[in-house]
Amino acid sequence: MEGEDKEDLKALRRGWFLGGEEFLERLEGVVKGALGEKKRESFEGEAVSRHDEIEAERLLQAGIRALGLAGIKEVKRLRKNDKRKQALVWLVKSRMVVGHEWILDRLEMGHRSNVTRAMAGFRNGGDRKTRGLKAKMIKCSDLYRKAGADNAL
Repeated sequence: MEGEDKEDLKALRRGWFLGGEEFLERLEGVVKGALGEKKRESFEGEAVSRHDEIEAERLLQAGIRALGLAGIKEVKRLRKNDKRKQALVWLVKSRMVVGHEWILDRLEMGHRSNVTRAMAGFRNGGDRKTRGLKAKMIKCSDLYRKAGADNAL
């Protein structure tokens, strides 16, 4: 058996797939439908992680739009302690199952302790600006959740 074939079989044994991008999207749709009906704890592996990251990315993009930011490049340029960046960290981490590493990479947060600090600072922040940003993020996540329900399989 050739090396490439062995790698394909190894991927299948891990529970993933062989096929193109269109097939991947169809599979992700099936995983999303299955996860919506059953307890998440019943599933594990690469497929679930990929689903979580895709959904986290969609929610992140919705949050960026809600804040009126131009895109992820603008978010990355913000200071790590910028309330808008903290709002995005809080939005994704409080609604999605993604690790600190995903947040660090996507938002350029530096050290992993900055993610925890951003979560705590935003969650406990009682100033007017934080309350306003939190309201925007909650509204954004409600709209995101409603749109997801409307697009369910």
